Amino acid sequence: MCGMWGRLARLILAAAWCAAAQQTYDPLKPLTPEEILIGRIRVVAAQTFVRLPNFTCVETIERSRRLSPARKYEFLDTIRLEVAYVDGKELYAWPGENRFEERDLPKMVGGQGAIGTGDFALHAKSVLLGPSAKFEPHVIETLGGRPVYRIGYRVPMASSGYIMRMPPEEGVVGYSGSVWHDKETLDLVMLETIIDEIPPNLPLKRGEKRIRYKRLPIGHDDFLLPVSMEMTLTQINGAESRNVMTFSGCRQYTGESTLIFEEPVETKAVESKVEVTLPGGLPVPLRLSKTLDLEKAARGDLIEVEVNRSVKRREVVLLEKGTKVSLRVSKLACSSSPISHCWLALLPERFESGNKTGRFKAEVDRNVLENSMSMLLKGVPRQQLAQERLKLGDVEPGASLIVVRADKRLSSGYEMLWRTLDD
Repeated sequence: MCGMWGRLARLILAAAWCAAAQQTYDPLKPLTPEEILIGRIRVVAAQTFVRLPNFTCVETIERSRRLSPARKYEFLDTIRLEVAYVDGKELYAWPGENRFEERDLPKMVGGQGAIGTGDFALHAKSVLLGPSAKFEPHVIETLGGRPVYRIGYRVPMASSGYIMRMPPEEGVVGYSGSVWHDKETLDLVMLETIIDEIPPNLPLKRGEKRIRYKRLPIGHDDFLLPVSMEMTLTQINGAESRNVMTFSGCRQYTGESTLIFEEPVETKAVESKVEVTLPGGLPVPLRLSKTLDLEKAARGDLIEVEVNRSVKRREVVLLEKGTKVSLRVSKLACSSSPISHCWLALLPERFESGNKTGRFKAEVDRNVLENSMSMLLKGVPRQQLAQERLKLGDVEPGASLIVVRADKRLSSGYEMLWRTLDD
């Protein structure tokens, strides 16, 4: 027990020294109450991050923008993905994928909105435990109905490791802000970051980010995790991008490189899967297995459809009726003008029936899109349709576009005709 408190005392002293890194440390000079508080907060933060298991959460991001502060924000899209904290790194995957990778997140999600990394755990760790932050005297406030310490801090560009990317430009930025810690437990409650020292090559005027934290159960214990984040970036021309992010469904990650989402099952003999390659040109009728809630759907979601009737070639059944096919939502954009409608881009992934599985390389039959547009957007001038399509932007390679009614739900049983492509 004495050894543990001795280690804590040494950590507090080391933390206090880091907080005053610009000054020569005098070992005989008594620590100020402020240095002791910062030291204790750093010790609690260090214990918090050391205790963090490898875990994963569902991350939902709502992106919006406006051309000037005088205008209202225009909704861009909702993105859903899996983020994992594994061995001190943040890794990403689309929902349903069984492997996390170190991906370039901006390239992964694409689109016109802003995106950031490090919000899961790395940024807080850098501020609280890194050597660069210079802290200000604390004040006591109330946040969420409980007393907290608010402590301002600053990380100058010269010692910052915060890289801001605004393609094609990128650069290291300096930032300041505040941290809020529970007065009793010293747990981190909220972290604020204000990007206010910006290199001239970046077309950024200012950036603001606030991340909120809460203790959540993972396995048989609870851990301090981020639950929400809001980020606003203001460009030199006055345009603003805003992200509102939430984390949910956190669970422990096990395994060296592969994440298994399914619940463990009893060991038994399982028939080996046979990888099948479908020939090109097959017309494949699909129907929606479950109702799709368009208000809650997000880019990255998997939707399940099934083959509506057996697909044959030369009397050989290649896809049986009921074969499960997975499609991923690649884009969803709804509009009430000129007629209430939604553009839905779907990216085909895989099919599975019994022991047969394979990549479902296909596209929506072109007549389906043309027919749905002619029926749903009947009477709309071609020029206006072209403008609508241009406003939608590029569709992810491999994804197919359909037009549906802007109802709250796309009912189960909704039928689509797809056509396979040559591998």
